[in-house]
Amino acid sequence: MKAETTAGERHRERTRDPGEDIKIDKEFAALIPSLSKDELAQLEQSLLAEGCRDPLIVWKGKNILLDGHNRLSICRQHNISFKVEALEFADREAAEAFIVKNQLGRRNLSPEAASYFRGKRYLAEKQAHGGDRSKGKATDQNDRLETAKRLAEEFKVGEATIRRDGKFTNAVDSIAENCGEKTKQVILARDAGLTRGAVVRLAKMKPKDQQKAVQELLEKGKLPRRSAAKKRSTITLPTEPKSLAEKLFKGLGAKGSSEVLEALTKLLEDREKKD
Repeated sequence: MKAETTAGERHRERTRDPGEDIKIDKEFAALIPSLSKDELAQLEQSLLAEGCRDPLIVWKGKNILLDGHNRLSICRQHNISFKVEALEFADREAAEAFIVKNQLGRRNLSPEAASYFRGKRYLAEKQAHGGDRSKGKATDQNDRLETAKRLAEEFKVGEATIRRDGKFTNAVDSIAENCGEKTKQVILARDAGLTRGAVVRLAKMKPKDQQKAVQELLEKGKLPRRSAAKKRSTITLPTEPKSLAEKLFKGLGAKGSSEVLEALTKLLEDREKKD
């Protein structure tokens, strides 16, 4: 008498891999944060017990995977069948925008990953709104402010947070460009243990120092300790007004000196009002 099969076994018995022709794009895959060991184990148990209920999303006509990278890997490993849904996109930018928006809808994002994807949205939409350079610098700045305001309302965070997210995203992408896409996955992982400030500081390092620090991060799971802060250089300014003015003008130039003059004039006016 044949023993009763488990749900996982029934799924494995169904068909050959229905997505064997699905292509993995390295740049798109790098946008997907890695799951922790526990999260990956939970996903595997769920797929074995219940099957793959949600379809994998691919780019129609190109068959490039946009959503379901972890599920695809597990389904292929255990021969679990799954459905595929194909969506149309005008270009790579549109496909990437879908990935970013889709990831932002997930609940299991690490704070760093959420910041990264908010920053991706901000940078992409800011660039789209600032495409007409003939409008002038003031209009371009207004577009950026409007983008930050709109996304801040959407994600229930402050506008300053959105702008910091943009800087964080640029830092992560810069590091990945110098040190490999695997670094991005490590930075955005839930158990990475890296603050956003540490990532921004890392991005400011020289490429060789950056690569050395990232190598230690990959090997030991943490960045090397920051060296003792260098002594700040001090500038001795003359106390005699004319000499001080000459030194400031030499160091700041005409524009900078003019701004200093305006600031001093404002301070004097405020002081007179108080007196």
